Amino acid sequence: MLTYSIELIIDPQDLSAMQAAQQQIVLAKPVSDTYIPNVAWQSFDPLVDNVVTWSEEYGIYASNTNLVHGARILKTSSMPYPAQPGAYYSFATDATFYGPIQESGAADTNEFGVSNDVPSANHPALVFGLVQNAIINDTAFNFRPLNAQTVRANQRRTFTPLNTVYIWLQSHLASGTVITQLPRKVSIVTFGGVINAQTLKYDPASGMFVPYSPSKRSFLLNPPNVTLFDRVFI
Repeated sequence: MLTYSIELIIDPQDLSAMQAAQQQIVLAKPVSDTYIPNVAWQSFDPLVDNVVTWSEEYGIYASNTNLVHGARILKTSSMPYPAQPGAYYSFATDATFYGPIQESGAADTNEFGVSNDVPSANHPALVFGLVQNAIINDTAFNFRPLNAQTVRANQRRTFTPLNTVYIWLQSHLASGTVITQLPRKVSIVTFGGVINAQTLKYDPASGMFVPYSPSKRSFLLNPPNVTLFDRVFI
């Protein structure tokens, strides 16, 4: 089981300014082929040294939340954690997930499938997505939604999580909140291969978390697997 971590360092004077503005650190992860996340996965109060770790395990949830910007996802049901990749789960009228149902030849894929088997007379459509656990500053935050997609009755959807984390600062944005547009300043960290840990430090000049070398006590120029965006996403 793969485990990843991000360390986010903040100078004390910058932390005081964040706290005065009631800003939180927000993490989000894209799922499937959208490449841009649509749910705030983890939102937490910053410290001088913040460490977030997670393992590549996922669960599946169901909800009837209306997917509008700022809506907080309320899970009506979730399946035992973790879900089995390369399989799908049937969501039935008793609000229970059944499975895993193995897909032929898909045992080694990183896809997680759901079949909405609730009749349209009960619900024309429901919202489904993945959840993932994380440990933030030694505290566990479990079953937080990663994404949200509408699935109509008698239809199926597959979710493929990506090893990419979007990081930014924002006030009054809770974990599990639907986001239809990302803020202007976002740091994007990509994991994979030999890279399973990254260290970033808040740079007040840019207003973003920038790759940082603790041993050299300096920001890194042109680091691998980290992208900084200073623009508006549409």
